[in-house]
This record gives sequence, C-alpha cells and structure tokens, in this order.
Amino acid sequence: MEKIDKNMELINNYLGLISKEVGTINNNNLEIKLKNVDSYVKHLERIKKELKESTSKQYYAYICDVLHKGVKQISGEFDSIIERKKEEQNQITLELSKIGNEKKLINYQR
Repeated sequence: MEKIDKNMELINNYLGLISKEVGTINNNNLEIKLKNVDSYVKHLERIKKELKESTSKQYYAYICDVLHKGVKQISGEFDSIIERKKEEQNQITLELSKIGNEKKLINYQR
C-alpha cells in the first residue's frame, strides 16, 4: 500500500509540474515547455500502467479520476493560452486594418 501512496504522490507531483510548465509558456519557450510536458506525460503513463497492473479495479478507477481532473485543469490552462493568443492576433489584425485604411485615405487625398 505504501508503494501505491507513493505513486499517487508522484502523480500529483507530475500534474503540478505540468501545470507549472503550462503556466509559464510564452513565445520564447513554447517548444522547450512542450517537450517538458511531454516528458512528464510519459512518466504519468508509466506510473498509470504500473498501478493498473498492481491495484484493484476500484483503486485504478480512482486514480483515473484523479488524473482526469488534473488533465481537465491543465486543458483549461491551455485553452486560456490559446484564447489570449487569439485575442492578440485579433488586435494585430485590427491594427493592420486601420493602418491599411489610413494609407488608402492618404493616397486618396493626394
């Protein structure tokens, strides 16, 4: 049972690390952060596989629920990043459109 508790602690730690990596993504480190997240996910998959083989179906279902909740939270963090990037893109598009319109007005006034 102690090994199972240790694995649950590892799962929670890896979920926390993934959340931290996602929370610190920016334009300069996206590739590195995604590689780190991928590495943590592989560790989680290994732990999950070990637990599936060594625990009861009920406890494994509990572990899957814990992982699902963590993944859902992390997915929400990714969605927030995507929304922010879309908003930035929309702002840039709007600015470029304004500049294009101003250029047209200047050419028309000549």
